[in-house]
Amino acid sequence: MGKKVTKKKLTKAERRRVRRRNQMIRNGIVFGGIAVVCIACLVMISVLNRPVEPQSTWFVEDGALEIAAPAMSEDGLRLAGGSYSADEAAADDGSDGLDAIADLPSRADAAEEGQSLFEVPSFESEFGVAPDFGDEVSEAAVDTRDILPDNDEALDQDEAIADDGFFGNDADLTDFDDSPAQVQANPDGSTTITITATGDCTFGGCLKHDTYKVFKKYVDTYGYDYFFQNVRSMFQADDLTIINLEGPLTDVGTMTTKSSIAFCGDPEWTAIMTGSSIELCNFANNHSMDMGQEGFDRTTQALDEAGIGYCAYSKVYSTTVKGVRITALGFDKWNNNKAEIVAAVQRERPNCDILIVNMHWGYEMKTKPDSSQTSVGHAIIDAGADLVIGNHTHVYGGVEKYKGKYICYSLGNFCFGGNTKPRDQRALMFQQVFNVSAAGEVSDGGINVIPCMVSGDTTKNDFQPYILGKKAGTKLLKAVAKVSNLDKNTLWMTGSYPEQIGLVKTAVGSASAQPAAEVEDAASDYTATGIETAAQAEATKQPSLGSIEMTEDQKTQIQEQIYYDQMTK
Repeated sequence: MGKKVTKKKLTKAERRRVRRRNQMIRNGIVFGGIAVVCIACLVMISVLNRPVEPQSTWFVEDGALEIAAPAMSEDGLRLAGGSYSADEAAADDGSDGLDAIADLPSRADAAEEGQSLFEVPSFESEFGVAPDFGDEVSEAAVDTRDILPDNDEALDQDEAIADDGFFGNDADLTDFDDSPAQVQANPDGSTTITITATGDCTFGGCLKHDTYKVFKKYVDTYGYDYFFQNVRSMFQADDLTIINLEGPLTDVGTMTTKSSIAFCGDPEWTAIMTGSSIELCNFANNHSMDMGQEGFDRTTQALDEAGIGYCAYSKVYSTTVKGVRITALGFDKWNNNKAEIVAAVQRERPNCDILIVNMHWGYEMKTKPDSSQTSVGHAIIDAGADLVIGNHTHVYGGVEKYKGKYICYSLGNFCFGGNTKPRDQRALMFQQVFNVSAAGEVSDGGINVIPCMVSGDTTKNDFQPYILGKKAGTKLLKAVAKVSNLDKNTLWMTGSYPEQIGLVKTAVGSASAQPAAEVEDAASDYTATGIETAAQAEATKQPSLGSIEMTEDQKTQIQEQIYYDQMTK
């Protein structure tokens, strides 16, 4: 039999300690439970309000996703536009629309070889020598310390923001005129048409990663006119403003992409465009089918209802401005090959005075075009296009002058809701003036390359692009010049951005722009005729113009030179 154990009787002090210990255990359990509940709530809040997807995943690498396009026409050819269907137009005359098209060598060669649009040749691309935007840029470009690398290093955006808006903090450019000088009919009966093009515009954002919600908050807070506030006057002053609409505007449809990136916006957000004088958007790109055929159709319906033109695959945009017929086509590199594009350009060429082709091509984050882009771009010009506008890379690209016509390889992002903090906020606007004679002959009236930023806030995307000031703008134009192919005889618009900051020399104030070489020759004549520049007159304390006897032409010359000297100090 075991020994009986007698329980020790606790003293009063010991019983008090036991009670305190038990109370502490109970308190610990209660507070621990509360802490667990709080942590769980915080986790749930963070999940429900998760941050926008990091920048590294905001675009889809080429080849990682099959890009869809609207259903192919019966003849197997996708064409481009907004006002009518190329397929319907062909059906009206009982033909396939291609009977009268003569084969160009580029088209025949591509068809014979079965070459796809973006099959890269085995030889290295020869894009040409790195051009300049005038002699001063060419010389400055030698100093690589003053040139931005393509993508590895971001622009000094603090510096750019300090120049806020239309050269607002540059004392020598406070009178900058952003309205094209040539938009009215000329005394000789000719007409000038000014076209402005921008890069990727996504009104909305990614449905899977909340960028849509961020953009919507800006719409709800600031209204439709907020987004293009800084550039609206330029859009209103031209004759045709073109953007690349990167993503559908629809309230119907189902996401078709397996990628985590699917852009979408609300149909009523077409008011962002109508309120800022945007007349045309290219809708042939890798995001146009993110909400399927139903979303594509709803977008084109919304654009039609808003009176905004569009070009996309089998849709051809056609309009008449000041009696000048303008046609625009739109293609992407996944669904269109060179032969198809050339055939479409050839078909539309006889029906218009000015023919513009929009291309969605290239590789993301690459500023320099590859050989396949230059091959297709040249073929489009050879087929009869007057201007090629490229996008897709999300960064600026070069501008090439080919057979007297221009190819813009990429203008970068612009009002881009697809990313709340783009890694590279640099962007471009491109302008060109076309002179159309009374007989209908079209000639180049000058170009303009305008450096921009997609946001006025370096810490985030505020979706409000603006034009850079002189210092940051000069840096960006130097970087653009490195990947461009322009010669010294490139015609610049009167009052163009590069001219106003002194990178090119044109006859400011003249009836029409002149090549740089001609202006330099004219400037050299000033001293020979006894007319001195402003700097020379100041140094020798010459009397004012009003006290010197000279012809009106001589006075005009000296006034132009004085203005140029002021701009290039």
